[in-house]
Amino acid sequence: MKNVWILACLLACGSALQAQVITSDTVSVAAFVQDYPTYGTDADWQAYLSKKRDLATAYRDVDAAGRAKEQKVWVRVWVDKSGTVTRVRPIGDAPASLTAEAVRLVKASGSWRPALRQGKTVKGAVSLAITFPPYPSN
Repeated sequence: MKNVWILACLLACGSALQAQVITSDTVSVAAFVQDYPTYGTDADWQAYLSKKRDLATAYRDVDAAGRAKEQKVWVRVWVDKSGTVTRVRPIGDAPASLTAEAVRLVKASGSWRPALRQGKTVKGAVSLAITFPPYPSN
């Protein structure tokens, strides 16, 4: 109840901080951050995905109907103070091969810009969707 009251006070006061609710017993991350972790710009992230995505592997266990349309896989990404991805957790129920490829892409992405709280880098987490274009037909 205390956490709800604090969150309500922050929202009522118009705080510039963004609330981030993380439910995990094994990972401690900043609950309120000014800036979430990012890979860089959106263009940087899209360029990385376009270059490194392996569609044949991603669509391995997806039926023909699923291959014909764009697919999204949501993941939760934890980034430490130094910008290293420390954990990736899939969200939702996408096909296993798409989920595995999304997790692989994030883990292999290298350094991220860490979250900021009061101008200092902190551990943080962000949820993001990784989009897979339709699989090219022969």
